[in-house]
Amino acid sequence: MCLFIRDLTSSESRKLSRWLRSSRNGVQMLRAQILSFSGQGMRVQEISSHLEMNEEYLRELIRRFNDEGFDALRQKTRSGRPPKLTEEEESIIAEIATAPPQAMGRPFNQWSLKKLRDFLVERKMIQPVGHNVIRRVLIRIERLLINELGRGSDRLTPNMTLKKTHQTALQEGADRVLRHLLRRFWTC
Repeated sequence: MCLFIRDLTSSESRKLSRWLRSSRNGVQMLRAQILSFSGQGMRVQEISSHLEMNEEYLRELIRRFNDEGFDALRQKTRSGRPPKLTEEEESIIAEIATAPPQAMGRPFNQWSLKKLRDFLVERKMIQPVGHNVIRRVLIRIERLLINELGRGSDRLTPNMTLKKTHQTALQEGADRVLRHLLRRFWTC
């Protein structure tokens, strides 16, 4: 037995078309696209192979739409712990981690995760967190750097804010920064 969405009213059809054309939410637009394919007579297996998605997820979405209507397209609030650090705090971590400790008045040559965390918390630049949180932030920033530099971009994503001097340093010595992050924070 094949599973398809129920017959749509004309207003629901217009709403689905509008969401497909102008939705800024990627998940919502993908869900609308799935429903549109189903409404055009595509079977779940065909949609799954076309969009490279799990068939069970597609079936569940179609069933939810048939029961709840367009509320099934909206993202539900996620459970779980909220992020420990803000984007601003993460950019501060990146700034300090790429600067030599002597420039910050510290008597050592290299940052360790614990020393970096202690410095940032002591100066009240970030809220108290474990050194593993610092490690995860640096790994995420490293991946952003690799992705952006791989595309030939001269800046980080718009969400990351670095001072002009650090943007210039990134343009001139991105490899040095990546090596520094890999060497110092990958295996601490």
